[in-house]
Amino acid sequence: MCSSDLYDVRPRIVALILAGVLTSTGFASGRSPRTVDSPVVSRATAGPDVLVVLLDALRADHCSAYGYARETTPVLDRLAREGALFERVSRVSSWTKPVVATLFSGLYPARHLNHPINARLPGRLLTLPELYGAAGYHTGVFAENNFVSPLFGYDQGVEHFEGSDPAVYTQTILGHLLGQVAVRFRPIMPLVEMARALDGLDPGQRSFSEDGIDLPRRLLDWVAGLDDSDHFFAYVHLMKPHAPYVVPAGFEGLFSGPGSEDATRPPHVEGIGPFARTPAQDPEWVDDLVANYDERIRFGDHQLGQIVDGVRAGGRDPLVVVLSDHGEEFGENGLFDHGHSLQEGAVRVPLVVSWPD
Repeated sequence: MCSSDLYDVRPRIVALILAGVLTSTGFASGRSPRTVDSPVVSRATAGPDVLVVLLDALRADHCSAYGYARETTPVLDRLAREGALFERVSRVSSWTKPVVATLFSGLYPARHLNHPINARLPGRLLTLPELYGAAGYHTGVFAENNFVSPLFGYDQGVEHFEGSDPAVYTQTILGHLLGQVAVRFRPIMPLVEMARALDGLDPGQRSFSEDGIDLPRRLLDWVAGLDDSDHFFAYVHLMKPHAPYVVPAGFEGLFSGPGSEDATRPPHVEGIGPFARTPAQDPEWVDDLVANYDERIRFGDHQLGQIVDGVRAGGRDPLVVVLSDHGEEFGENGLFDHGHSLQEGAVRVPLVVSWPD
């Protein structure tokens, strides 16, 4: 369906959920930062439950819903048929922290000031969970990404928050810094790899599902614990298909060959943008890297199905918003990974809004 079909379903409610989303598509909120009062809240009696699912590092042009040749997103395809698919959506940045701050606040990074790696979402800003909480909704955030953490203020207005332990964030940053040193002083690379293995200092952000914790189940358990008459707003941040491109069991080989097992990490990007570049890579290795990425997309889409179908099986019919925070680059203009440029591969993302009723 085209985006104009969206306006057939309760415009005020749709506008509410898209208040943060549309800022990232190029529509800016003109309001100034506001101090949040503490309203007297009564539980919502009208309007749908609202479920926002973000698949980290998902390029729009690698989704079958957007015409990609591989069937990477059958669940997203179904949701798009039920609702509205937005063809051209660009993010305000190419890495997680500032984008999610924009999603939560409706403000550009220059206004919410949450672009630096150690910045915190200012408490004076009105956030999307606070907006729903004031309308009587139960609010929950379930985040695998280490940056979406109470450490940085993403629990503001959130009744129930589940995310990585702050220690995991610290380990990730330490591992990343060690990796940067090792790239510049290659003789110490074996020592760095040994330190990472011994102390879990992995620069690739680890996700709950890889550590044995089922985030979709956590969300479904929380929803099941609510009264049937109550409504919820939930934000779920999944780390598939984000690097490292290690394919979960059961999804290996969907698009890849036997040579893909070592193609799990994007190569190091040298220099500072816009002059950053990656040394030339073997084309077959890049193909394997992309295949692993696509298989992780398929797993993330599987988790999306677990969440949406699980909520519906419980008798609820939520307004579902599926999107991403940024894309990935695979050698376009000499770059890999994300966070190094604002080129299309890094900032064009999917956006699907679905509400069967």
